[in-house]
Amino acid sequence: MLEKLRAEAKIHNNKLVMLPIKRLYDLQKELEEFRDTEELNGFQQWILSDIYKFDLPEVDFTVNSLILVAVPHPIYVDVTLHYQGKSYQTKGLGVSDMTMTCAYITKVVSEAGHQVQEIGHFPLKRLAVQSGLATYGRNNITYVDEYGSNISYIAFVSDAMSEEDTWRPMCHAQMCDNCTLCLSACPTGAIRPDRFLINNEICLSCLNEGGGEFPDWLPKDVHHTIYDCLRCQEKCPMNLKVKDPNEIIQTLDISEEET
Repeated sequence: MLEKLRAEAKIHNNKLVMLPIKRLYDLQKELEEFRDTEELNGFQQWILSDIYKFDLPEVDFTVNSLILVAVPHPIYVDVTLHYQGKSYQTKGLGVSDMTMTCAYITKVVSEAGHQVQEIGHFPLKRLAVQSGLATYGRNNITYVDEYGSNISYIAFVSDAMSEEDTWRPMCHAQMCDNCTLCLSACPTGAIRPDRFLINNEICLSCLNEGGGEFPDWLPKDVHHTIYDCLRCQEKCPMNLKVKDPNEIIQTLDISEEET
């Protein structure tokens, strides 16, 4: 079944791994230890304690495996905003379309005589790295071969037994050891030279997504997207290897009424 899943994933420009479900609980223990021993701020503690969930959904089958899929999305979206009779150019983050991914996962697993269910609220980035599907960059963003950081993840549980176990210790991209381009590109200095965990309290992405007023110390000219931030990803050498990047840039026109 795994080979059929991979063949379908290739057709849809996806990449996937399959793991024994025990690896989900191994990760839970690792993250609990990380939370209790690392120096973390309140937001990071909240993510680990309240956002990441390890309770499996209620299903009518015995969960034996986890299927994790990396789905590419546009590097960014060129956005035109119309406001008070004027047009403004900016960027937005691309979004992965999971429709076909859900369809072929369900089809292949069902045809093999097994059941499958999508799951959410799990630490998918960390699962991707420790499964070997992805690697961490210094900017705390994950990278997948051929797609760079332009990916989103979706996960499923199944009663099928995993045909392999590629679990590995937490790691980061070797390229990052001698590269500081993302540090120099970060407009707020959120990326640290001494650890692969950013200072999210000053990260522009977090400030954009958090709501409320921007802090007084934040220069107005650092904003370049509707939300989030692309600076570290734009400079990252691992994104320069993405296949035909100009072909996966989308456009979006937002009318005066929508603005």
